[in-house]
This record gives sequence, structure tokens and C-alpha cells, in this order.
Amino acid sequence: MQHSLDVLHQYKRGNLTAQEKLTYDILEYDLQHLIEDASFGSYLNSFWLSYFTPYPVNQVFGLQSCLIDFMVNIHRVVDKKSAQHYVARLSQWD
Repeated sequence: MQHSLDVLHQYKRGNLTAQEKLTYDILEYDLQHLIEDASFGSYLNSFWLSYFTPYPVNQVFGLQSCLIDFMVNIHRVVDKKSAQHYVARLSQWD
């Protein structure tokens, strides 16, 4: 996480657009708090780090829900071509 924060700080915030500055500030805030949480040993309680627990499957996150989450929440269907891609991905499931 510290590495990610260091990389973020390589960008000159003054050269960013208003939207990019907002994104920069949110990411910086999240990374700083994740680093602070980890230093107190509470990293397993952090929502953002729950993906990095040593358990591949749990009741909230895990291998069993990643693909479904991607297909429902991230894979956008906006035109015929993206719909064809969506169906092609679905056909790969057993």
C-alpha cells in the first residue's frame, strides 16, 4: 500500500483536472487510512483489505462471488457487440 501511495504522489496534483483531483484525493485518503489501519493490526477489519484475507472463500467475498459480481455489476451491455461479448462470456460457465 505504501508503494501505491508513493506512486500516486509522483503525479503533480496541480496539473490534474477537477475530476482527476477528486479521484486523487479519494485514493490518497483511502491509502493513507489503509496504511494506518494496518499499523494497528486492524487490517482484517478494513473493507478494502477484505479481498486480501488469507481465506479464499468467506460469506462476503471470495472466489465464489467474484465472477458473478463482475458479470452483474461491472460488465456493461450498451450495444449489440457488448451484448455478444456478454453472452460469449456466459457460455464459458458450466
